[in-house]
Amino acid sequence: MNNLYTASLDMLSKSVVGILSIFFLVLFYFTTSQFTNFYYLNWVVFLLPFSILLGGYLYSPYAYEIGAHDLIIHRKIGVVQYSLLSIKEVHVMEYSDLGFVIRTFGNGGLFGYTGWYYSKKIGKMRWYARQRKNIVLLTLSNGKKILLTPDDREAFVEELRASISHS
Repeated sequence: MNNLYTASLDMLSKSVVGILSIFFLVLFYFTTSQFTNFYYLNWVVFLLPFSILLGGYLYSPYAYEIGAHDLIIHRKIGVVQYSLLSIKEVHVMEYSDLGFVIRTFGNGGLFGYTGWYYSKKIGKMRWYARQRKNIVLLTLSNGKKILLTPDDREAFVEELRASISHS
């Protein structure tokens, strides 16, 4: 019990972070070199992209933990907890099983995939993911669906199912 299951970034997320970082640096360099008389504009051009990158980093899940009574999703800024008693079903899925997915309000690649998503096959889902593989879809007793992507999916699912059955 209380094993920590890491979640690694996939190549798309790493690429998005790298490309956006380079874009924001070039934008900042361009504005500071071209608009030297616009001091406040330079700060806005620095702080807004920095805030976007920082927010994506802080809210990205980096690990999942199965506690005695809760499933804990670790982020750099706080944790999210779901009672083990509220987890009704645990499904192992592949990305293709989700069908066509629409991001309704969330982040699609900046340090992971977080927020609210929708697909015709699954319905509404809350994602706490860092990759598009190793998908575990949880259905809660209230009907909500939670998507996680631990690196060691098999061990995570085995421990989660065992913990749910003992709750």
